[in-house]
Amino acid sequence: MKKIFLATIMIFIFFTLVSCNNKKITPFPVNISEISIKSPPSSVVSLSLSLSNLLMDLDKKTSIVATTDDIKLENIISVGNSIKPDLEKIISLKPDLVISNSNLSTKDNNILKSNNIDYIYIPIPNNLEELEEYYIKISTIFYGNIDGPNIGKEYYNKNIQLLDNIKLKLTDTTLLPYVYIISDDFIVTGDTFQSQILSYLGENIAKDGINYTFNIDSVSPSIIFVSSESDIDKIKKDNRFKDSSAVKNNKIYSIDPSIIEQRNFISFKLVQTIAKQIYQISFD
Repeated sequence: MKKIFLATIMIFIFFTLVSCNNKKITPFPVNISEISIKSPPSSVVSLSLSLSNLLMDLDKKTSIVATTDDIKLENIISVGNSIKPDLEKIISLKPDLVISNSNLSTKDNNILKSNNIDYIYIPIPNNLEELEEYYIKISTIFYGNIDGPNIGKEYYNKNIQLLDNIKLKLTDTTLLPYVYIISDDFIVTGDTFQSQILSYLGENIAKDGINYTFNIDSVSPSIIFVSSESDIDKIKKDNRFKDSSAVKNNKIYSIDPSIIEQRNFISFKLVQTIAKQIYQISFD
Protein backbone atom coordinates (compact mmCIF):
# COMPACT_ATOMS: atom_id res chain seq x y z
CA MET A 1 0.00 0.00 0.00
CA LYS A 2 2.86 2.33 0.88
CA LYS A 3 4.54 1.67 -2.50
CA ILE A 4 1.32 2.46 -4.35
CA PHE A 5 0.97 5.71 -2.40
CA LEU A 6 4.55 6.78 -3.20
CA ALA A 7 4.09 5.88 -6.86
CA THR A 8 0.94 8.00 -6.99
CA ILE A 9 2.78 10.97 -5.46
CA MET A 10 5.65 10.62 -7.95
CA ILE A 11 3.23 10.50 -10.91
CA PHE A 12 1.46 13.62 -9.59
CA ILE A 13 4.77 15.51 -9.24
CA PHE A 14 5.86 14.42 -12.72
CA PHE A 15 2.72 15.68 -14.43
CA THR A 16 2.80 18.90 -12.39
CA LEU A 17 6.35 19.63 -13.57
CA VAL A 18 5.47 18.80 -17.17
CA SER A 19 2.47 21.10 -16.96
CA CYS A 20 4.61 23.96 -15.59
CA ASN A 21 7.29 23.48 -18.23
CA ASN A 22 4.70 23.53 -20.99
CA LYS A 23 3.09 26.74 -19.75
CA LYS A 24 3.41 29.19 -22.59
CA ILE A 25 4.76 32.69 -21.94
CA THR A 26 2.54 35.29 -23.57
CA PRO A 27 3.46 38.91 -24.36
CA PHE A 28 0.60 40.20 -22.23
CA PRO A 29 -0.64 40.66 -19.59
CA VAL A 30 2.39 42.28 -17.97
CA ASN A 31 2.18 42.41 -14.19
CA ILE A 32 4.12 45.25 -12.56
CA SER A 33 3.58 46.92 -9.19
CA GLU A 34 0.27 45.08 -8.66
CA ILE A 35 -1.01 46.45 -11.98
CA SER A 36 -1.94 44.07 -14.80
CA ILE A 37 -1.34 45.60 -18.23
CA LYS A 38 -3.40 43.61 -20.71
CA SER A 39 -2.07 45.19 -23.92
CA PRO A 40 0.63 47.68 -25.02
CA PRO A 41 -0.34 51.15 -23.70
CA SER A 42 -1.18 53.39 -26.67
CA SER A 43 -1.75 56.56 -24.63
CA VAL A 44 0.56 57.40 -21.74
CA VAL A 45 0.94 60.33 -19.37
CA SER A 46 4.57 60.55 -18.31
CA LEU A 47 5.18 62.51 -15.10
CA SER A 48 8.95 62.39 -15.41
CA LEU A 49 11.46 64.05 -17.71
CA SER A 50 13.64 60.95 -17.49
CA LEU A 51 10.80 58.60 -18.41
CA SER A 52 9.63 60.82 -21.28
CA ASN A 53 13.08 60.82 -22.85
CA LEU A 54 13.47 57.11 -22.21
CA LEU A 55 10.18 56.36 -23.99
CA MET A 56 11.40 58.36 -26.98
CA ASP A 57 14.64 56.38 -26.98
CA LEU A 58 12.52 53.20 -27.02
CA ASP A 59 10.54 54.47 -30.06
CA LYS A 60 7.42 55.09 -28.01
CA LYS A 61 7.09 58.86 -28.49
CA THR A 62 3.73 58.41 -30.23
CA SER A 63 2.37 56.81 -27.05
CA ILE A 64 2.97 59.97 -24.99
CA VAL A 65 -0.15 62.14 -24.79
CA ALA A 66 0.96 64.36 -21.90
CA THR A 67 4.00 65.07 -19.79
CA THR A 68 5.27 67.56 -17.21
CA ASP A 69 6.26 71.22 -17.56
CA ASP A 70 9.97 70.44 -17.70
CA ILE A 71 9.82 68.86 -21.16
CA LYS A 72 8.37 70.49 -24.25
CA LEU A 73 7.15 68.16 -26.99
CA GLU A 74 5.20 69.20 -30.06
CA ASN A 75 1.47 68.41 -29.78
CA ILE A 76 1.97 67.05 -26.25
CA ILE A 77 -0.10 68.51 -23.42
CA SER A 78 1.50 69.62 -20.15
CA VAL A 79 -0.13 68.43 -16.93
CA GLY A 80 1.94 70.44 -14.44
CA ASN A 81 4.67 69.02 -12.23
CA SER A 82 5.40 65.47 -11.14
CA ILE A 83 4.58 65.99 -7.46
CA LYS A 84 1.16 67.59 -7.90
CA PRO A 85 -0.03 67.07 -11.48
CA ASP A 86 -3.30 68.39 -12.86
CA LEU A 87 -5.53 65.34 -12.34
CA GLU A 88 -8.50 66.87 -14.14
CA LYS A 89 -6.41 67.22 -17.29
CA ILE A 90 -5.11 63.69 -16.95
CA ILE A 91 -8.59 62.23 -16.45
CA SER A 92 -9.94 64.15 -19.46
CA LEU A 93 -7.29 62.50 -21.66
CA LYS A 94 -8.41 59.00 -20.59
CA PRO A 95 -4.89 57.54 -20.89
CA ASP A 96 -4.16 53.83 -20.73
CA LEU A 97 -1.39 54.49 -18.23
CA VAL A 98 0.22 57.12 -16.00
CA ILE A 99 3.87 56.53 -15.08
CA SER A 100 6.18 58.48 -12.80
CA ASN A 101 9.51 58.40 -10.97
CA SER A 102 7.84 60.29 -8.08
CA ASN A 103 5.24 58.57 -5.97
CA LEU A 104 1.82 60.24 -6.11
CA SER A 105 -0.14 60.72 -2.91
CA THR A 106 -2.56 57.97 -1.93
CA LYS A 107 -5.41 60.39 -2.56
CA ASP A 108 -4.30 61.17 -6.13
CA ASN A 109 -3.63 57.51 -6.82
CA ASN A 110 -7.15 56.62 -5.67
CA ILE A 111 -8.65 59.33 -7.87
CA LEU A 112 -6.92 57.85 -10.92
CA LYS A 113 -8.00 54.36 -9.90
CA SER A 114 -11.62 55.46 -9.51
CA ASN A 115 -11.47 56.71 -13.10
CA ASN A 116 -10.09 53.37 -14.33
CA ILE A 117 -6.64 54.81 -15.05
CA ASP A 118 -3.66 52.61 -14.24
CA TYR A 119 -0.79 54.32 -12.41
CA ILE A 120 2.68 52.84 -12.03
CA TYR A 121 5.39 54.33 -9.82
CA ILE A 122 8.84 53.34 -11.05
CA PRO A 123 11.58 54.50 -8.63
CA ILE A 124 14.56 55.98 -10.41
CA PRO A 125 17.67 53.77 -10.04
CA ASN A 126 20.37 54.92 -7.64
CA ASN A 127 23.27 53.24 -9.41
CA LEU A 128 24.34 51.39 -12.55
CA GLU A 129 23.57 48.05 -10.92
CA GLU A 130 19.88 48.95 -10.69
CA LEU A 131 19.76 50.57 -14.12
CA GLU A 132 19.43 47.43 -16.24
CA GLU A 133 16.36 46.23 -14.30
CA TYR A 134 14.87 49.72 -14.63
CA TYR A 135 15.19 49.63 -18.42
CA ILE A 136 13.82 46.08 -18.59
CA LYS A 137 10.78 46.97 -16.49
CA ILE A 138 9.86 49.96 -18.68
CA SER A 139 10.45 48.21 -22.00
CA THR A 140 8.42 45.21 -20.81
CA ILE A 141 5.44 47.46 -20.09
CA PHE A 142 5.38 48.54 -23.74
CA TYR A 143 6.80 45.52 -25.59
CA GLY A 144 5.52 42.68 -23.43
CA ASN A 145 7.03 39.72 -21.58
CA ILE A 146 8.75 38.18 -24.62
CA ASP A 147 10.42 41.07 -26.46
CA GLY A 148 10.48 43.62 -23.63
CA PRO A 149 13.33 42.17 -21.52
CA ASN A 150 15.64 41.82 -24.55
CA ILE A 151 14.88 45.37 -25.73
CA GLY A 152 15.64 46.70 -22.24
CA LYS A 153 18.93 44.77 -22.06
CA GLU A 154 19.98 45.99 -25.51
CA TYR A 155 19.30 49.58 -24.50
CA TYR A 156 21.29 49.12 -21.28
CA ASN A 157 24.23 47.59 -23.16
CA LYS A 158 24.15 50.45 -25.68
CA ASN A 159 24.53 53.00 -22.89
CA ILE A 160 27.13 51.09 -20.90
CA GLN A 161 29.16 50.69 -24.08
CA LEU A 162 29.62 54.47 -24.14
CA LEU A 163 31.21 54.31 -20.68
CA ASP A 164 33.28 51.26 -21.59
CA ASN A 165 34.64 53.12 -24.63
CA ILE A 166 35.82 55.92 -22.35
CA LYS A 167 37.49 53.42 -20.03
CA LEU A 168 39.22 51.75 -22.98
CA LYS A 169 40.50 55.04 -24.37
CA LEU A 170 41.84 56.13 -20.97
CA THR A 171 43.42 52.78 -19.99
CA ASP A 172 46.93 54.27 -19.87
CA THR A 173 45.84 57.70 -18.62
CA THR A 174 45.92 58.89 -15.02
CA LEU A 175 42.43 60.11 -14.21
CA LEU A 176 42.31 63.62 -12.77
CA PRO A 177 40.64 64.52 -9.44
CA TYR A 178 37.42 66.46 -9.87
CA VAL A 179 34.66 68.13 -7.92
CA TYR A 180 31.14 68.71 -9.24
CA ILE A 181 29.56 71.81 -7.69
CA ILE A 182 25.84 71.95 -8.41
CA SER A 183 25.49 74.82 -5.93
CA ASP A 184 27.32 76.07 -2.82
CA ASP A 185 25.37 73.66 -0.64
CA PHE A 186 24.97 70.87 -3.17
CA ILE A 187 28.09 68.89 -4.06
CA VAL A 188 28.02 65.60 -5.97
CA THR A 189 29.18 63.01 -3.42
CA GLY A 190 30.34 59.44 -3.83
CA ASP A 191 26.96 57.92 -2.99
CA THR A 192 25.24 59.39 -6.06
CA PHE A 193 24.49 58.13 -9.56
CA GLN A 194 26.26 61.18 -11.04
CA SER A 195 29.46 60.35 -9.20
CA GLN A 196 29.35 56.77 -10.42
CA ILE A 197 29.22 57.62 -14.12
CA LEU A 198 31.61 60.57 -13.76
CA SER A 199 34.13 58.16 -12.19
CA TYR A 200 34.92 57.17 -15.80
CA LEU A 201 36.32 60.71 -16.22
CA GLY A 202 38.18 61.18 -12.96
CA GLU A 203 38.34 60.62 -9.21
CA ASN A 204 35.68 62.38 -7.17
CA ILE A 205 37.32 64.46 -4.44
CA ALA A 206 33.97 64.44 -2.62
CA LYS A 207 33.64 60.65 -2.75
CA ASP A 208 33.51 60.38 1.05
CA GLY A 209 30.66 62.88 1.30
CA ILE A 210 27.08 61.78 1.86
CA ASN A 211 23.84 62.94 0.29
CA TYR A 212 25.36 65.87 -1.64
CA THR A 213 27.07 67.25 1.47
CA PHE A 214 30.83 67.90 1.44
CA ASN A 215 33.09 70.76 2.51
CA ILE A 216 34.99 72.04 -0.57
CA ASP A 217 36.74 74.97 1.12
CA SER A 218 40.17 73.33 1.10
CA VAL A 219 40.09 71.12 -2.01
CA SER A 220 42.38 71.56 -5.00
CA PRO A 221 40.76 69.83 -8.00
CA SER A 222 42.26 69.37 -11.44
CA ILE A 223 38.76 69.45 -12.94
CA ILE A 224 35.73 71.41 -11.77
CA PHE A 225 32.23 70.67 -13.01
CA VAL A 226 29.50 73.27 -12.51
CA SER A 227 25.80 73.26 -13.30
CA SER A 228 25.71 76.12 -15.84
CA GLU A 229 27.93 78.17 -18.13
CA SER A 230 27.36 81.26 -15.99
CA ASP A 231 28.96 79.48 -13.02
CA ILE A 232 32.30 79.10 -14.80
CA ASP A 233 33.25 82.76 -14.31
CA LYS A 234 32.15 82.57 -10.67
CA ILE A 235 34.53 79.68 -10.07
CA LYS A 236 37.41 81.54 -11.69
CA LYS A 237 36.84 84.43 -9.28
CA ASP A 238 36.35 82.20 -6.23
CA ASN A 239 39.36 82.55 -3.90
CA ARG A 240 39.01 78.92 -2.83
CA PHE A 241 40.01 77.70 -6.29
CA LYS A 242 42.32 80.42 -7.63
CA ASP A 243 45.43 78.26 -7.09
CA SER A 244 43.88 75.01 -8.31
CA SER A 245 45.10 73.43 -11.54
CA ALA A 246 41.47 73.39 -12.72
CA VAL A 247 41.44 77.19 -12.83
CA LYS A 248 45.03 77.56 -14.00
CA ASN A 249 44.54 75.10 -16.87
CA ASN A 250 41.02 76.26 -17.64
CA LYS A 251 39.51 72.85 -16.95
CA ILE A 252 36.10 73.98 -15.78
CA TYR A 253 33.12 72.40 -17.52
CA SER A 254 29.39 72.88 -17.39
CA ILE A 255 27.17 69.84 -16.80
CA ASP A 256 23.42 70.42 -16.67
CA PRO A 257 22.21 68.39 -13.64
CA SER A 258 18.83 67.78 -15.29
CA ILE A 259 20.59 65.97 -18.16
CA ILE A 260 23.03 63.80 -16.27
CA GLU A 261 20.33 62.78 -13.77
CA GLN A 262 18.07 61.36 -16.49
CA ARG A 263 19.84 57.99 -16.62
CA ASN A 264 19.27 57.52 -20.34
CA PHE A 265 21.25 57.77 -23.58
CA ILE A 266 21.49 61.57 -23.29
CA SER A 267 23.27 61.25 -19.92
CA PHE A 268 25.85 58.75 -21.13
CA LYS A 269 26.50 60.61 -24.38
CA LEU A 270 27.15 63.77 -22.37
CA VAL A 271 29.81 61.99 -20.29
CA GLN A 272 31.52 60.82 -23.47
CA THR A 273 31.45 64.37 -24.90
CA ILE A 274 33.08 65.74 -21.74
CA ALA A 275 35.74 63.02 -21.89
CA LYS A 276 36.68 64.27 -25.37
CA GLN A 277 37.07 67.83 -24.07
CA ILE A 278 39.11 66.96 -20.99
CA TYR A 279 41.49 64.37 -22.41
CA GLN A 280 41.48 65.35 -26.10
CA ILE A 281 40.42 61.88 -27.24
CA SER A 282 38.28 60.71 -30.14
CA PHE A 283 35.61 58.02 -30.35
CA ASP A 284 35.47 57.72 -34.14
